[in-house]
Amino acid sequence: MNFSKVARTLFCIAVFSAAVPVFAYNPIVYADNYYELTSPEMISGASSVTGGGVQDTVSSSIAVNPSLIAGEQRYMMDVDYTALFSSATSLTYGQTLQAGLVIPSRYGVGAVVIQGFLMDGLVGMDYGNSFAARGAYAKDLTDRLYIGIGLYTGYGPEVDWALACDLGFWYMLGKVSFIENARWAVSFTGLGKSFESTQEGLYYGTDKVVGLEAPFTMRVGFAGDFLDYKNFTWGFSTDFSAPSFQNAVFDLGMQFLIYNIVKISTGWEVNVRELISGVPFSTPTAGISVNFNFDTAKKKDSFMAKQGWEQSEMKISSAYRNIETKSSQINVASVGLTVSLGQKDTAAPEIILWEDDEE
Repeated sequence: MNFSKVARTLFCIAVFSAAVPVFAYNPIVYADNYYELTSPEMISGASSVTGGGVQDTVSSSIAVNPSLIAGEQRYMMDVDYTALFSSATSLTYGQTLQAGLVIPSRYGVGAVVIQGFLMDGLVGMDYGNSFAARGAYAKDLTDRLYIGIGLYTGYGPEVDWALACDLGFWYMLGKVSFIENARWAVSFTGLGKSFESTQEGLYYGTDKVVGLEAPFTMRVGFAGDFLDYKNFTWGFSTDFSAPSFQNAVFDLGMQFLIYNIVKISTGWEVNVRELISGVPFSTPTAGISVNFNFDTAKKKDSFMAKQGWEQSEMKISSAYRNIETKSSQINVASVGLTVSLGQKDTAAPEIILWEDDEE
């Protein structure tokens, strides 16, 4: 299958969907990245449309590109919690919660994510309370090409609702010049209706409608490894997104994987609309995660053993980010737990062309 045809098809669908009025785009500070607040992996730089410098998919990855889960071989469950502290005159507090499940099968990979945003009263980011449910289906058409489609809905602030779909693909390029494991990806997210609010927007103050998670957003990204040697990998990702085709956001992420156990992540973003409106440059993010194996089956005839889940993997993640708005600074601290059942299949398939003749 020609992946360029896939790209053209997705682009045409996105342009057609954007034919509905998008003039109401009037973003709140950080609204274009609202989905990132639910997961330490997303906060610390893995919110790239490519899956991050060191590809490490989590359930919340479907928010930026539903195709990213196509290569997942194992059942994956994760829970995440994020606390937001305002440094205004009086300390205010917000929080987000998330639970996700990734389900692989011979027909493709599915994912379901439940998200809650409790932001009512947080000075500088008083976006109200909202609830969202996301689903996605992805398929690997070849070893190099993944495609995916997602759908999300929710009940948001000020008795509002959201309903939209996401489209995306991911392609492995291999080695490009000195870059190992090079890959690129494109997605179109928010093809539908997003949450609306009467908070002060960057364009028109409070007189126009603004969105939480910008509708009709195109994302393009490239990622690869600067260095992949023995027990150390240094990966990077760079992304460009165009929220509602009326803004430009640039992202750069760096990740370091040590012994396939410890991952250190950082990311930095430039949002052109926010800079023009006087919002200061964002500071780099910081995150760390630790992987370790554990036994899930004590008996050989147990259910876990029969499923091949004797050995499973657990990841504990944390991240920090500082968000500066026009009225205050927001400290964002997030923790998460991810459990992947079983071990990755890294063995090459055994191919038998014919059996030995019986003597």
